[in-house]
Order: sequence, then C-alpha cells, then structure tokens
Amino acid sequence: MPLKPPKPKSKSVKYLYEFGPFRLDGAEHALFKSGAPVPLTPKAIETLMVLVQNSGHTVDKDELMQAVWPDTVVEENNLTQSVSALRKVLGPDHPYIETVPRQGYRFVAMVRERREEVPQLIMRERTRQTVTIEDVGDTGIEQAADLSDAPIEVTSLPQAKRLYLAAGVTLFVVILAVGVYLARHTMAHVSNPVQTLVIPPLAQGKYLTVLPFRALGDQASLHYVTEGLNAAITARLFQLKELHVVSAESGDQAGPERPADQVARDLGVNLIVAGMAQETDGKIQVVVSIEDVAGRRKMWTQEFSAEHKDLLALQDRIFVGLVGGLGLKPSPEELARNTVHPTENSDAYDLYLKGRSALRGYKDSKDIEAALSFYQAALMKDPNFALAYAGVADASLEMYEQKKENVWSEKAEHAAQQALRLNQSLAEAHLAAGSVHYSMGESEKAIAELKRALELDPNSDEGFRRLGSAYHASGQNEQALAAYQKAIQLSPYYLGNYQMLGNAYLDLGENAKALDAFRRITELEPDNALGYNNLGAVYLRQGKWQESIPVFQKALDLQPDVQAYSNLGTAYFFLKRYGDAVKMFEKSVEMNPNDEVAVGNLADAYRWSGQKEKGQSSYDKAIELGYKELQVNPRDPNVLASLALYSAKKGDTAKGLQLIHRARSYDPNTVELVYIDGVIQTLAGHPHEATQMLHEAFQKGYAPDEARNDPELAALHNNPEFEKMMEQFGPKPK
Repeated sequence: MPLKPPKPKSKSVKYLYEFGPFRLDGAEHALFKSGAPVPLTPKAIETLMVLVQNSGHTVDKDELMQAVWPDTVVEENNLTQSVSALRKVLGPDHPYIETVPRQGYRFVAMVRERREEVPQLIMRERTRQTVTIEDVGDTGIEQAADLSDAPIEVTSLPQAKRLYLAAGVTLFVVILAVGVYLARHTMAHVSNPVQTLVIPPLAQGKYLTVLPFRALGDQASLHYVTEGLNAAITARLFQLKELHVVSAESGDQAGPERPADQVARDLGVNLIVAGMAQETDGKIQVVVSIEDVAGRRKMWTQEFSAEHKDLLALQDRIFVGLVGGLGLKPSPEELARNTVHPTENSDAYDLYLKGRSALRGYKDSKDIEAALSFYQAALMKDPNFALAYAGVADASLEMYEQKKENVWSEKAEHAAQQALRLNQSLAEAHLAAGSVHYSMGESEKAIAELKRALELDPNSDEGFRRLGSAYHASGQNEQALAAYQKAIQLSPYYLGNYQMLGNAYLDLGENAKALDAFRRITELEPDNALGYNNLGAVYLRQGKWQESIPVFQKALDLQPDVQAYSNLGTAYFFLKRYGDAVKMFEKSVEMNPNDEVAVGNLADAYRWSGQKEKGQSSYDKAIELGYKELQVNPRDPNVLASLALYSAKKGDTAKGLQLIHRARSYDPNTVELVYIDGVIQTLAGHPHEATQMLHEAFQKGYAPDEARNDPELAALHNNPEFEKMMEQFGPKPK
C-alpha cells in the first residue's frame, strides 16, 4: 500500500531518532551531528525521515516520492539527488542508506527512538509520517500504518537456553506452544498443585468466573468470536467493585462438560457465566446465562443477536444484561470505563480478534505470520488501534524467538511504543512494553511497566505471569514465585501458569517441585506434548536418562518439535549413544537452524561421535548465532553461558572463563550456569576450581550423575578431590 504524505500535527511531546552520531528531530525538521546542525534541504530531511521511520524495510521509490512530494509530479532524479545529498552528509564510511536494485532504498542503521516533553506553553509543529510496521515474510503482505508520532523507547525479551522448556517462557505472552528444551544440560521450573477451594455463600459476596464461550455444532469459524467475547466480557466485569472475578479464560477444561459445582470449587466462585454462540443467516446468536452454584439455580439467561459488523455493540448489550442479571449498581465512573471501546471500527475489531486467536494457539512461525497479517489489516482499518499494536508487539517477539532475527525485536519495540503513545491507560500496551524491555535484558524497566499494567488490570494472570519472569530475570526469586502463584490463583486451568512456575523452580534446583508442576500440566491436558517434554526435562536434570526417553518419545508422538528432539538427543548423549544423539540433534536443527542451543548440541554430538570437522563447523555456527542474539540483549546470561561453553570446547578457555563469569554476574542463581562454570574450569585445567563449582551446583540440586556421564569432565574422574565430592553426593550406581 502506498505511503501517505506527511501532514502537520501539533504535539506537546517531540520525538527524536538517533543513529550513530546523528539525531533527527521530527518536530524541528532538522538533523544534528554531535549536537551541531547539518545543512539539508527540506525535501532531503523529509526523505530521511521516511527512511529512518522505516528503518530495516525497503521503501519503494514511487512510494517514497509520493510521501515526500505528495502534490507534485517529479522525476526520479529529484529523489536520487536527495539520497545523494543525504549520503554525503552522513559520510561515506557508514553506508546508512542502502540501494535495493529495481526496488528502492533501505535505511540499515540501528535507530534509537526517544521522546522529549515540550513545555506546555510551547506547541511545535511536526510532520505526520507513515511507517511500515510489518513486512510478513513469505506472505507477500507489506502494509503501512499511519503513525502520528514515533513511539516511546522500549525493548524485547531473553530466554533460558541449554535446556528446552516451554516456548512461552521467553516472552511470557499468553501463548503456549511447545515444551521444555533441555540442551545438553537440563533446566525447568515448577508450580505448586492447585488447591481445591470451597463454594463461598452469596452472603459473603459475589465470586464469579466467565467460562469460555462455546460455538455450537461444527462452526469452527466462530471460535475467534467466542474467544473475543469471553475476554472482553471478563475484562469489563473485572472493573466492577461489587464483583470478585476469577479468570477462567484459558481453561477449556472448565467448560460445560465439567460439573458446575466442581468448576466452582476449583475456582473458588459461587457464580458462573456461560455462553453459547452460533451463526444463522449471517447473524451471530449468543445465549448467555448466570448460574448461582451455591443456590443451585439458574439466576438469569438471555439471548442476543447481531451481525458480524456489530460485535462491539453485541458485547455492550451482553455486559449491560449481565449487570442487570447480577443485580449490580455500577458507579458512574465504572460505567464510563466500560463504555470505551478499543476501536470504533467493527472491521478492525473483527480482524484483531482473528489475530488474537491465531497467536494464542500458534504452532509455528506460519501461525504467527497469520496473526501479524490480521493485526496489520486491523491497523489499516484503524491506524489508532492501540490494542492491535500491542498484538503486533507480542507476535513480533514470538517471531523473534522463532527466527532469531533482530528485525523482529525492533518491530516489537516500534509496535509497543506506538501502543503506549496511543493509549497510556491500556493495560495490554504496558504488558507489551514490559515484554519488550524484558527481551532486551532491561528487567527493572520491565518490572515497572508490568506493575503499571497490573494497576490498570489487577486480576490479569497474564500480567502476573510476565511480572514473575521479569522478577526471575532480575534475581528477585521470592517475588517471582509469588507472582507465578498469583497467576495460578487467578487462572488455575491455564497450562502456561504452571509452566512458568515450574521453569522457575527448576532454575533454582527445586526439582521435586518442578516435577509436581509439570505433572499438573499432564493432568489438565493429557494430550498436550508440553507436559511430557517438561517432565522429561526434570528427569534429565535428575540424571534419569533412560527414564526420560519414553517420556520424550510420547511428546514427539503428540507433536514433533525442536525442543523434544533436542531433549531426546540429550538423553542419548549422556547414555553415550552418540550416533542416536546426532540423529535427534540433526532433526532439531533441521526444524530450527537459527537456534544456537540446538546447533551447539549438535556440535557436541558430532565431536564425541568422532566427526570433529563437523563439530568445529557447528560450534562456529552456534557462536555466530549466539553473538547475533546478544545484539538484542547483551546481558542475556544464558546466551553468554552458551558462548562460553562453545568457546572453551573449541580450545579458547580464556574466552570461555571470561564469558561465564560475565553470565554469572548477571544471573548468580541459575544452577545450570554454575555447572557450566565447572565444565569450563575443567577444560581450562583448573581441577580445584572445577570441583568447587560442581560442589555448588550439586548443593543447589544439580544431578551428580550428569557429572559422571559428561565426557567434558573426564579429566576429573581420577581426581581425589572430585571422587571424594562424588561420594558425598551419592555413590556411583553399580
């Protein structure tokens, strides 16, 4: 879609774009180098503005000319001259502007965006620019959204490596895809089992949950609509002080097939809202009911009908009906908050719901691309749709985890900033911004944003889940565990809550608690590969290689994925079945060639199976991928630990020691990093220091059997200090 021409707009905030020694001031319409103004024509400045705001994207020549000269027919030579002038002042040593043959131009430098408050009595004009927010891989969709301002500065999120846990660990987004990733070393985290609650009498208050709305019959096309209705109605009821709302949004297990009294006990509620939807003659018909579980009676039921284009009005009517059916008397402030729609464009909202549904249940990058396409289409309908920008941010972070390409973290940053700019009171915008900060290793900033999100939506299990991850990354483990427990309390049927808590426990060496949490996942959803992969991860951490194999095979039978293959390869590796390990790691790398853990594991298997050249080549590739990830978050302790290990295995033990010490300075608590330190000390020829590190790891719950089976520690096996320590932590199995 063509870029729209710039339009004047007054703001009390101005946005600056910084790259290298340069600062581009959109409000002042000026470029500065090291603080000094750079002389440029107005059209050259406008050309630079469009390119900078589209950094990383190819801007078509025709679109660029239309944006800079909207009301004038000009020759391509005018654009060429502007680009030539820009290249001259930017300097030949730094090719900021790249020519894309037969297409256009691309600004290739990293751009940092920030905002500055303008004094209230001074209103400055700035241009209204159009920024390409998304170019979705192979879908062929390149769409532009009209942005009146550049976003606020934000960032993205890191993830534990070495062993594979749930895919949702990194972004702590609402999505759960796959299970634990144990790469050559195991890591996972756990949660406490759900407690069975009682049904409180109505005299104590109205405790309510909204069960997932159901599409009747075989109308799968309505699934995204019912999901959206459930989320919207729950969010609105959260705002009413007369109610105590417990989220069951993600718990299909809490559906109508389960007895109402059992659901009520599990959630600790006395009122249940349920809904059923079907589409007839182009209209959506929804029947909503309230059941008083404590009194064993149907308290209220009503039928609603609307066309697709009237989904927002349908939500309004259902909410008003529920308020009346519950006998509530909202305050004027509560009613005012609940009359605000995220968008007034029904088509945009419909597209947003489709994107949300695609992202919640994604299985691979194609599903994420589909979600992004829906979000982009929604933004084309309504460029001021902050909730859709928050969706783009979350989806882009998930895509970064899939692709390991920095462009996706940059897109997430742009989108989160834009969501905040458009609506500072939107909890989802702060959630997205917190996730972006987290992904870039800015834990304290992430915590601040997520706390703000929870001030706006204090009953969001997703908010507490993300906050727990940010606390965990900053070493505030008690706060992290408390946040995960709160998420479970709010939504005891969502697998991701147990996943995140389980992962945290496993990092802290609490293997038994991790095992309990992951078992809870298999109880809630026996046909989900996630729980089995996580259980296998704990077995690996405990040194139970043989026991883990059928568990990983079960996970692969349910859903083949990168993590399960890599974890199964890890089990074979420690059983010294290197040939089988190679096959599993090759499958893992084939599915995701950009994952430095998967590639590094394959390098280990090649090396110990006698394929040294392949091993060295794979280590080089893993190191390259690791440094690429550090461009997004230079403080990621897991990536630093991986790089340390691969460097040491290649013979550069000095580099390995330097990197592992840096990793542990950022994360002193994760037990696997302690073990890796011991391995690198061994490779460096420091047996005493190695034994000290291993002793610390075993005290924190790491399995001594791994040290017995790890070929990297062969040099210690006849060391008296090492043998004495191994006897202390359990005699060698016969």
